Amino acid sequence: MNILVCVKQVPEPQTALDWQGGQPPLAGAGARFQMGDLDAQALEWGLTLAQTQPAGRVEAVTVGPSRAAAVLERARGMGAQAGFHLLCPEQDDPPALSVASWLAAWARERAYDLILTGGMSQDAMQGQVGPLLAGLLGLNWATLAVDLRLESPGLLYLEREGEAGRRQCLELDLPALVSVQASPRQPRYPSLSNLLKAKATPPETVATAGLPAPIPRQELLGLTRPQRRRSGRVLAGGLEAQAGELCAILRRQGLL
Repeated sequence: MNILVCVKQVPEPQTALDWQGGQPPLAGAGARFQMGDLDAQALEWGLTLAQTQPAGRVEAVTVGPSRAAAVLERARGMGAQAGFHLLCPEQDDPPALSVASWLAAWARERAYDLILTGGMSQDAMQGQVGPLLAGLLGLNWATLAVDLRLESPGLLYLEREGEAGRRQCLELDLPALVSVQASPRQPRYPSLSNLLKAKATPPETVATAGLPAPIPRQELLGLTRPQRRRSGRVLAGGLEAQAGELCAILRRQGLL
């Protein structure tokens, strides 16, 4: 069984962003980067599923500038057998459809049984690459999976996160694509031996300039920092007056 996991390099949560020029904010000089948390969850699921198969194999792919190769080192350190880097310009911030199109063009002839992605990236938070990639490849697909297991060599059982704690149970015929949501399962730590192997064998690199991309379908018209719109309010008077005023506020907000 061949499994592909799509991973993305994102800025660490405390990284300061550069908002100059009205373009999507970029991490400034000296920024630190990491693999997206949900992508790490997807990789853990892929490795777990592969371990249940006699010939299970997991490969990882990322789209990004040269620095993004670091996430493939971590993926190899966790247990992925191979890493592939679709290289795009350093300052490029490609839209989801372009990323999905590059991935589809590269993966179409590689005959993966299952493709896993994170539910969304921590920087863009769009959640579009997975469904778009499934549509371009003509795969069965599902999103927000929190539990996965193989019922048989060609059938995947999964549970999707729903509202009010409910779960939707599905079965997908393979090949398929699934994006995963956060779950109690913790991604494994990279092993030192696997990391050393990854550093000794760089990932295979493919320039996105040589892959077909769609005609642009969106245009960024502007970008501003979110403005603070709320301010605190101190209730005056004694405790009884403060309690009455608080109840009135909650009723106006529809909370009581």
